Amino acid sequence: AIGSDIMMALDQCVPAAVDEATARAALDIGLAAAAGDGPVDGAVMGATGVMLLCHVLGRRDDVGPVAETVAPLVARARPEAAVAWRWLGVLDDNWRASWPGPEPPIGPDDLAGEVSLFNQLWALWVSALSAAGAGGYLGALHQLGHVVAVAEQTGEVQARVRALNTLGWIHHDLGDPAGAMDWNRACLEQLAPLEFPAIRKIEANARLNLADDHALVGDLDRAEAELARVGAVVRAPAPEDRWMLWRYSQHYLCSLGEVRLAQGRADEALAAADECLPRAEHTESRKYVVRARRLRGRALDRLGEAGQATDGLAESLALARRIGNPPQLWRCLAALAEQGGPDAGRHRAEAIATIDAVAAGLGDHPLGRTLLRSRERAALVDGES
Repeated sequence: AIGSDIMMALDQCVPAAVDEATARAALDIGLAAAAGDGPVDGAVMGATGVMLLCHVLGRRDDVGPVAETVAPLVARARPEAAVAWRWLGVLDDNWRASWPGPEPPIGPDDLAGEVSLFNQLWALWVSALSAAGAGGYLGALHQLGHVVAVAEQTGEVQARVRALNTLGWIHHDLGDPAGAMDWNRACLEQLAPLEFPAIRKIEANARLNLADDHALVGDLDRAEAELARVGAVVRAPAPEDRWMLWRYSQHYLCSLGEVRLAQGRADEALAAADECLPRAEHTESRKYVVRARRLRGRALDRLGEAGQATDGLAESLALARRIGNPPQLWRCLAALAEQGGPDAGRHRAEAIATIDAVAAGLGDHPLGRTLLRSRERAALVDGES
């Protein structure tokens, strides 16, 4: 029960208000109870709470020892505790861009038994997030639609606002900035009457997504306005802003740098990349390592440092291939094509083929046709001619 309370408190309260000593004491009590053939649920839920606390505050190095201690007990846990452990593991994989595959790792059929609505919807949302990261957009869209529908029927808000934001991110990556803006604005509208401090992180992500949408259509003034609101928090965070600040600050720096590059301010774009890259590397945030290295390479190219730029873009492409996120892959290829050189045509052709493969995987879904008409694909095709 204490472990469950920690997890709920982390999502509804200021993270700094959660007493880590109490959290770790709960874990110790659970581990003692689990000795021999004793019940393991307290240990598993307590460990999940402690690990989530460490993630929230950016202390990811503290997670491994707790996970190693408790992992052997999970097989004996009841569904509520086991599902919480599973979705936290999937979420950690997502942060590291270590996606299990293009299918959601947890689906509705995996949630049989006594699993709370909170746990069910979080598991489904996290799994959809992971599937989208691996390019499994069709399954992710279906699962997110399920989360939103159930959440609206039941009044659950935590997973619902996150799912709306994730739908915005997917629509952006699939070449639908207008639809993406609608989802991100719906997230902000539903956040407005709510009062739990994790709102700060969700709002920041929605505004960063909106900035990316505006930048994609060339509206740099609106993109900068959204970035300024998040930047004020990143640069001078209050205690309640600590929820996942380490993560969304990386998104902020990459998006800010890309806007600066589009404005012709390559030196400022380079500074943003150089600030983001060590943060992303330290936290194993491989998606943002890719983005920061790509941004750095493009900025260096604009500044006349072609050799360093090519090396940085090649490193970004190599990591993008390893993590398997299609938009990061085609954007790295597009950046190398933009630089020119003897391999520009090959890089451009592979970028177009990557986009077309994602569109084909969407089948009859309208977003497949949207992606084929997207600005990113059109720019690559224009480059061929």
